[in-house]
Amino acid sequence: MTWRSVTPPSEGGVLDSGVPEDGGSAPQLTIEHIVRAGIDVADTEGLDALSMRRVATDLGASTMALYRYVASKDVLVALMVEAALTGVPLPETLPWNWRHGLETAAHRDWELYHRHPWILSMVLVTAWTHSSPALAADSESAFSAFDGLGLEPTDAFRYMFMFASYVQGVALTYVSDVEAERQARSAGRRTAHEPDDEHSSF
Repeated sequence: MTWRSVTPPSEGGVLDSGVPEDGGSAPQLTIEHIVRAGIDVADTEGLDALSMRRVATDLGASTMALYRYVASKDVLVALMVEAALTGVPLPETLPWNWRHGLETAAHRDWELYHRHPWILSMVLVTAWTHSSPALAADSESAFSAFDGLGLEPTDAFRYMFMFASYVQGVALTYVSDVEAERQARSAGRRTAHEPDDEHSSF
């Protein structure tokens, strides 16, 4: 189960449909292309590497061109979270019982964090939550594990909070390892390209 402080952009956040007005040879941008490029950057290099300029460069477009479609980096990240969540399908059937329901939710979340380690920081249970279609669907699916148990809403929420905290706590270890490996690779590449001081001067 995922929780979070991302709000899907309003009409003011997504600015264009993605059809070039001049019909020229500039890259044909769409919101979907921009979001996919943003996810690719975050998946391979982490969320810190994400910027509107970086995404524009990867798409072969100007930075200002991106702002015709997505108003800001925050809006882009919100769209990326929505796309990543919907990319891991929710179960199509109701759980057999509460244990099966929670196991299914945990496996889905684990797959999400493996695909997109960066998303964990965006959906932590301790974060302030806002409305979001994908997050609402995710929460509703997870809470269905408690259907038929006769729990008071406050009790169901408390149990779900405990469950999500445990799953995300375990995932934090995995994500930390992924980030450490990424930083080590990055440091190795920088070292490989640095001149050897012993042979760099004449």
